[in-house]
Amino acid sequence: MPAWGWWLIALGVVLLLVLWSAVEKALGLAPLTCESAIDEVVAMTAGEPASGQVLDISDASFLEDRQDELDDGAFTVAAGRETDEVLVCRGAGEWGDGSYGAIEFGYTADAAGNLFTYVAPVG
Repeated sequence: MPAWGWWLIALGVVLLLVLWSAVEKALGLAPLTCESAIDEVVAMTAGEPASGQVLDISDASFLEDRQDELDDGAFTVAAGRETDEVLVCRGAGEWGDGSYGAIEFGYTADAAGNLFTYVAPVG
């Protein structure tokens, strides 16, 4: 095979990986991350009054990750609750009113596996 053939194969593999990543994201198959939750929290709170509007979250870290349970069908919601945490993250939040503080955010799910984004100030 000529050298340009190998380059075409390599380019095809890269394009396939990029396309698969886009398909995963569009279909909701990609793993949940703190970064994706940040984007959703910012969008979700955009219409809130300044004191409830999250502009940005930095220094995000995982506290809890139960995605495997959700993927395996073993996820359960605690008795008396409508949803339970799937992915819990914590970071430094910047609020629309100019304040800063610790913030907890991530995803919850109901017993049927429907995902919801949540955010709560810490402290």
